[in-house]
Amino acid sequence: MANITKSIVMGYREELVNMLVDAEGKRLAILLPGVGYNNDMPLQYYSSKILSSKEYSILKVNYRYNDNEEFYNTSHEEKRNWIRADVIASIETILKEREFEEIILVCKSIGTIAGIESLKTIKELKNAKIIWLTPLTHIDEIVNDLNEIGNESLLIIGTNDPCYVQENVDLIGVRQNYKNVIIPNADHSLEVSGDIQQSIKIIEGIVKEIQNFIDTSR
Repeated sequence: MANITKSIVMGYREELVNMLVDAEGKRLAILLPGVGYNNDMPLQYYSSKILSSKEYSILKVNYRYNDNEEFYNTSHEEKRNWIRADVIASIETILKEREFEEIILVCKSIGTIAGIESLKTIKELKNAKIIWLTPLTHIDEIVNDLNEIGNESLLIIGTNDPCYVQENVDLIGVRQNYKNVIIPNADHSLEVSGDIQQSIKIIEGIVKEIQNFIDTSR
């Protein structure tokens, strides 16, 4: 049985109380949530369940931007610096404790920035596999960063997501290291508003895509 512990680190302005579900092996998955979409919500929850079943230790990074007025009122540049400091401190704390042979990042929404900054900074992530859930493809700077990433990647986004820009997603999709999954009518939570049954089917499909990505990229 995995050992669940808190990993408390000092971030940009405050402490982060992260959770480590430690399978005590050589595989690590890092969950980087959205602002309002935390690690207990369906996409992150089921991702962690799949990865746990594959004997990955799970680091759940728990930044708390949704209730932080100072974060919302600062500049885009400082937000990015803030996210970078938080996620680097969180990941490096774990990587200093032991080496991992396989690492996967699961990045939801603003977690796109966290994932990008991690890949730019932490050498141990050079060969990490990345799952991009509803990435910020409406921001050209982010799209440029995603296009420069050579890591094997699964990108999942819905056509009713405000972050979805078709030409940018198509541009990313021509890269051989990306597999793009575009879900018609799905919103930023990868659900269809007002249609519970369809939303459940979408989650089921996403779970299968993630399962296949993990199995075929090992």
